[in-house]
Amino acid sequence: MSGDVTRQLDPYLPFAKGLQRWMESFRRLGIRYRGALLQLDLLERKGKYQNGFCHGPVPSFFDEQGRWIAGQINFTSEAKPDQVGSGARALATLFHEGGHAAHFTNVTQNSPCFSQEYPPTSMAYAETQSMFCDSLLEDADWLKRYATNDAGEALPDELIRLRIATTQPFSAYAERSLLVVSYFESALYRMPDAERNPESVLALARECEQRILGVAVSPRPVLSIPHLLNQESAASYHGYLLANMAVYQTRAWFQKEFGYLTDNPAIGPLLARHYWAPGNSVSHDATLRSLTGEGFSARYLADACNQSVDEAWKEAQQLVAAAAQRDYPATDLNPVPDALDARIRIVHGAEIIADNSTSDAAMYLQFENWVGQHYSRTNGGHRHSAVSPNAQV
Repeated sequence: MSGDVTRQLDPYLPFAKGLQRWMESFRRLGIRYRGALLQLDLLERKGKYQNGFCHGPVPSFFDEQGRWIAGQINFTSEAKPDQVGSGARALATLFHEGGHAAHFTNVTQNSPCFSQEYPPTSMAYAETQSMFCDSLLEDADWLKRYATNDAGEALPDELIRLRIATTQPFSAYAERSLLVVSYFESALYRMPDAERNPESVLALARECEQRILGVAVSPRPVLSIPHLLNQESAASYHGYLLANMAVYQTRAWFQKEFGYLTDNPAIGPLLARHYWAPGNSVSHDATLRSLTGEGFSARYLADACNQSVDEAWKEAQQLVAAAAQRDYPATDLNPVPDALDARIRIVHGAEIIADNSTSDAAMYLQFENWVGQHYSRTNGGHRHSAVSPNAQV
């Protein structure tokens, strides 16, 4: 679908810059971690679990004396910095898992039970927070502001248009790819035990793929999806689709209220107040009503999926043009060192690659240097290499 576009985008989304772009973007959104410790294990390692995920061994809460207990969040991925597209994938992981971390470190209830990822915290509620954050990476104004190559050149408009042209026609298919899992699981668990055998289960999977996706065999076969094999995640895949509904509903409200999302400093505080602070003490629907004044609605996601390429491109052009005229906060040029209010460690197993104990800027350099020393590649004239200790951040 998008292999050539991924290759052309690669010089503008280098892996080594992902950490800085994530942190700067979240800082400008007004996202804070309330003194939490974040440990990020991002790189491939033999024997390491392949899926990106986030876990909070220390939940955030106010104890019985009213003292704030800051959270601790670990998140991981298995990035390969010498692989084309690794930078884009790293950003998606940082924004997604960083969104989970923002949620769970901002639950301000009086017990840790409200700020952990297990029931009654629903997958749909938890994934709304992370998927909202990673949705920003699709926005043309975010790409125009953050996606730059080694020469400091911004991503060309034509490449943004080409990216839209390769992905927009598959928007509805992508949502149906979530839906097919839920329909399959529902039918599987209704199947009588006597009828459940390898042949009937495979036939059911193929029937669901044909009916919902319109293809005889899905490019991502239903039975290859890890959720089906993990009992604590089984029958929960619909949570991603419900989350995406909430994401686009939330995006539409911010767009209507402020006119833009990228680097909007009102977003972090509003999410913290309406979505994150109550944790699982209220329902997902209640958090949506608190912010948007409207209960769950699929309309906004459907509207996005139903856009033509020309309509999506026109909207992208309007975002970029408006951003070029916008006056961003003055603090944008003078960030305070500890703006995210988090202790951050980048680890590789037991090794600490970089941390922000000195400053965020020092951590960016440590991370870029480490990546450059351990991975380098030439791709169409674009080379990832070590950063000079004297380089400006």
